[in-house]
Amino acid sequence: MGGMNPLYAHLYAHVMVLFWPWLWWQLRAIERWRQQTGRGLLIAADQYGNVHVRWVEDAPDAAPVRAPVSDRFIRALAGDDPISQFIRSPRRKPGPRAARSGLAARVPGFRRDERMLGMIPDT
Repeated sequence: MGGMNPLYAHLYAHVMVLFWPWLWWQLRAIERWRQQTGRGLLIAADQYGNVHVRWVEDAPDAAPVRAPVSDRFIRALAGDDPISQFIRSPRRKPGPRAARSGLAARVPGFRRDERMLGMIPDT
């Protein structure tokens, strides 16, 4: 098997030294599986050396997955659906501004949702 993959070195910084052998043993098994299958993994480790697999890459020879699209959905996007003519509503008339409160009103980039103050994602 040779040496350990240096991409896993950062995981040891988050694990207590007592649990390094446990982490090493799990990473050794994961690396062996990864080399046999040719698939990538997204992993995380907790402070006790337990490795959690967050994501597994598709097999290299796997066909791409295509979700089926219904005819009704295609007609609705095109505007040919008889129901879509009733769904369209006139433009909303502008009303009074919503009252802003606290930090969310003073700091740009923040919003208040269900009593929680959080960052607005940059999409």
